[in-house]
Amino acid sequence: MSSLKEVKTRVVSVQTTRKITQARQMISSAQLHHAQTVLAGATAYRAGLEEVFAQLAGSVDPFSPWLAEGRKGGVAVVVFSADGGMCGAFNAHIIKEMLAIAGEYGADAQFFIFGKKGRNGGNAHGEIARTSSSTDRQHEGPEAIGGQNADDIMRTPVGKITVEQVTALAAELVAGFLAGRFCRIEALFTEFVTVATQRVRHHVLLPLARTAPAPAAPNVPAKDYILEPAPDELVDGLVPMLAAAQINAALANSLTSEHAARMTAMQLATENADQLLDELQLMYNKLRQQNITSELLDIIGSSFA
Repeated sequence: MSSLKEVKTRVVSVQTTRKITQARQMISSAQLHHAQTVLAGATAYRAGLEEVFAQLAGSVDPFSPWLAEGRKGGVAVVVFSADGGMCGAFNAHIIKEMLAIAGEYGADAQFFIFGKKGRNGGNAHGEIARTSSSTDRQHEGPEAIGGQNADDIMRTPVGKITVEQVTALAAELVAGFLAGRFCRIEALFTEFVTVATQRVRHHVLLPLARTAPAPAAPNVPAKDYILEPAPDELVDGLVPMLAAAQINAALANSLTSEHAARMTAMQLATENADQLLDELQLMYNKLRQQNITSELLDIIGSSFA
């Protein structure tokens, strides 16, 4: 049985841990509030561009490279994970899906992994580490935007990636798609649904799907765009913007989901610490009572000796 000193040491240790988890929960709650605001703006911007493309899609040449399926080439997969832990199974789910994609595409997959946890998970598997290394990559995208290419951007902490860096990454991926280096560009990220619910999403960025415009609401006139210049020229300028918007929205979803997962995990850890403290306090009281009873029995026994 544990001694009073051992139990007291455990109580102090749990109390210290509880302070850490409670503080981390409060920090994540503040970060989540800010991330939700950013996510709302990124989602609205992406939805607006997707609406414009849906209006143009019907007028685009069916043989346009943006719509072509069945092309030969590699598959670029942009993966968003976290730089840190303490967020439950957030990173584990992304790494699991990343491994599934690597198993499906094999050597054709080239991963652009953001977040230390995702890169560490990839380094633990030689195939992912090989396909995502800079030695296997020949950059064809412009480096004038911020003076950075994909490798430089991937070394940036996830929470500090800027819109300019996302634009540079999208430009490099789109250039690789047009040059035939990639036949598909995909994004793997965690979508924010609610504070308690996040789900892994695997989204295809290119080639684009020919989608019909969403039907207008009742009593709301449909939007009629006057196109200038031709639809194909407009799409050529729109696609890089749309790819950047989709990557930026994926990043915003991932960051929001990370903060929500960490806040939930730290809340559960704090509640578990409270429960453990109650159990330890009860154990401490029982041991203290036993020691007092034992001392009283010794005193009473010695008085009759």
